Amino acid sequence: MWLEWPQDAAWFKVQGLCLDYSLIVVFVRLYFTTRKKLREDDSVEIPLTEDDIVQTTNPASEFYPNTIHHPYQFWLLIIASISHVIGNIGNSIWLDSGLAFFVFHVTYIITFTLFAYYIYIDTHCAGILPKRIYIFDTSRYKVVSCVILALLCSLGTIRFAIFIQTSKN
Repeated sequence: MWLEWPQDAAWFKVQGLCLDYSLIVVFVRLYFTTRKKLREDDSVEIPLTEDDIVQTTNPASEFYPNTIHHPYQFWLLIIASISHVIGNIGNSIWLDSGLAFFVFHVTYIITFTLFAYYIYIDTHCAGILPKRIYIFDTSRYKVVSCVILALLCSLGTIRFAIFIQTSKN
């Protein structure tokens, strides 16, 4: 509301890119924290014994995998977030390109499909009891550093887009 055109549009784009970049940071941190804690925890052993497999009465259960290769399902979230950022960066840099706009919308299809597939795997597959997801350290300096990283990446993307747009003219 305080900025004039086109600065208000650029600031709006910076806010969206900050969220996109921060999702990548959060999902990567979640994956590495869970992987590290699972390696340190001796109670989680793969391959599983028959006692660890959840038995279900669902007749379609033969189509479900018996184990989840935990925590590798987080890669779906990471790939989805990276895909969306790539589309958003392309749409930010080439504002007047119909192809960039099309690719941006295709990345929405990829992103939400991978998110939905992650939810399917997380909720429908018989797996490890209990499935452990470890939350990363949320100390103040780590949160602030993640926010600064997302903000710098977002501002760098917009700065690069402005450079490309001004060099075209």
